[in-house]
Amino acid sequence: MGIGVYPMLVIGHDDFGQKIADFLDVGFVHFEKRIFPDGEVCPRIMEEISDDHVVFVNRMALPAVPNTYYMETLLAMKCLRGMGVDKIDVVMPYFVYSRQDKVFRKGEPHSARYVLDLLKHCGASRFFTVVSHVDRTKDMIDADLPAYNVDGFSAIGKYLKNLRLDNPLILGADLSVDVFTQRVAHALGVDGTAIEKKRNYDTGELTVVERKIDCEGRDLVIVDDIISSGGTMMKAIEIGRGCGAKRIIAAAVHGVFSQGTLDRVKMKTWKTVTTDTVINPAAEISVAEKIAEKI
Repeated sequence: MGIGVYPMLVIGHDDFGQKIADFLDVGFVHFEKRIFPDGEVCPRIMEEISDDHVVFVNRMALPAVPNTYYMETLLAMKCLRGMGVDKIDVVMPYFVYSRQDKVFRKGEPHSARYVLDLLKHCGASRFFTVVSHVDRTKDMIDADLPAYNVDGFSAIGKYLKNLRLDNPLILGADLSVDVFTQRVAHALGVDGTAIEKKRNYDTGELTVVERKIDCEGRDLVIVDDIISSGGTMMKAIEIGRGCGAKRIIAAAVHGVFSQGTLDRVKMKTWKTVTTDTVINPAAEISVAEKIAEKI
């Protein structure tokens, strides 16, 4: 099953990390997640570690609490360094704080860069994520440590091939993901297009440039890198319904659904699906093999 044999060990807390270990054909050690009543985290590596090279795999679960997830990762890395591990590859499938990939307004932090800086400070040798908001279309993220950006849309395209869609049109929920929209469309041998959205950085208000799309009587697949509040996806669904789409499928890499979002999107679609970068009820598409290949 493995893609090669490497002198390393995978540490994870669920079957996602186990899958990566299986693809790499290496050992797997479990780490325990523990949260005290006041919200402080205390991850625990459940076995002694004698390996010099460790791949630490951690996924965030819903309800999303990025601060807890990130602190858990930092503490576990420091723990591993204290156990004598020299090289730590960090797999953070959903890159928290990556949406703040630059300073949009004076006085704001460059959050994505700071997250990577702290990971390096705590001992990270390499960093692996999936479709980061930072440099989304590039294989490498600009950082002070080797940081790899794994393509999750190819897994979505492979999944969609098995749905027997009726003359589908692939619609990107934003121009920023148009390159991935075209990649998914190419995988299915169909057309792809994208809508344009604008966001007010002071109020957070989202507006979509209205346009006519050719989806009358066709299945419409709306793809995006992330569904959180669902605002972007719901506006795209509204456009698709207004243009006469037959069935609407919402497909995203990261399902970071806020409370009630998944139910709202599912009510308006034939199918709603994400990859398994975040533990959520719609995570039907695995990117574990893609990550293993990049490692």
